[in-house]
Amino acid sequence: MGKSDCATKVFLSDRGVFADLVNCGVFGGRQVVGKDDLQEANCEEVVSFQGAGRGSGHRERLRDLAMNVVVREAHGTKFIVVGVENQRKTHLAMPARCMLYDAMRHAENLRRIVAENRRGRRPGRDLLSGLRPEDRLPPVVTLVVYWGRGGWKGPRTLHEMIDFPAEGLRPLCADYKLNLIEPAAMGDADFRKFRTDLGAVLHYVKVQDDQEELERLLHEDERFKTLGREAAEVIAAVTGAEISIDEHEETIDMCKAIRQIKQSAYTEGKQSGFAEGKQ
Repeated sequence: MGKSDCATKVFLSDRGVFADLVNCGVFGGRQVVGKDDLQEANCEEVVSFQGAGRGSGHRERLRDLAMNVVVREAHGTKFIVVGVENQRKTHLAMPARCMLYDAMRHAENLRRIVAENRRGRRPGRDLLSGLRPEDRLPPVVTLVVYWGRGGWKGPRTLHEMIDFPAEGLRPLCADYKLNLIEPAAMGDADFRKFRTDLGAVLHYVKVQDDQEELERLLHEDERFKTLGREAAEVIAAVTGAEISIDEHEETIDMCKAIRQIKQSAYTEGKQSGFAEGKQ
């Protein structure tokens, strides 16, 4: 696992940050879930199969992160499965990859429901499928967080990956859309929906190559004066910013850290110029 992969995974593993991501990425910024509504989920997707003449087998895929998210409604409590894929570079097969992850999770949830029905001999179950008419699968959502420079440069839907020989086939082939968290496509109002340091980190990723916008952001956004250490580590890992981070400090003043970097570069430049002048 690379440095940026490790930093983003640790950061998003914080339940408060993960809940913030769910509220903004799934519910449009509405405060639907909190950190106490999250339950650890297996990141390993496994599907079993039986092959003709070759016995049974299984396939495994590993997500970056996954949580069972409890959604409390007026008429009851339900849960959804939310998986997260961190991407620093565009993955051209991402729609198919996420579709596979979600299909494998649906298959596993289906297997569990059928096993419970058969084990409990529940009345009304269909002998062919093992399901009862009232059985339902929980929703499965995969969020792709893009930490790279600029916008996502690959397909955003499965249809964009398919070479249709005739346009009439398109409606007959199921599509699959990426749920993309893409800083380059977000505006100030979008970043303000986040209640944790995640919004500040994503905003920094967007403006990292625009020096004027970056300085404005660091000076005007109060969150950067007391940014959490893990958030600062993500910025350093995904943007390459040489931020001095004290592992004993819980918060980082990003304005001060950036000034120190500039001062150090200026001092080194003067010393280098002085040394060249003496030669």
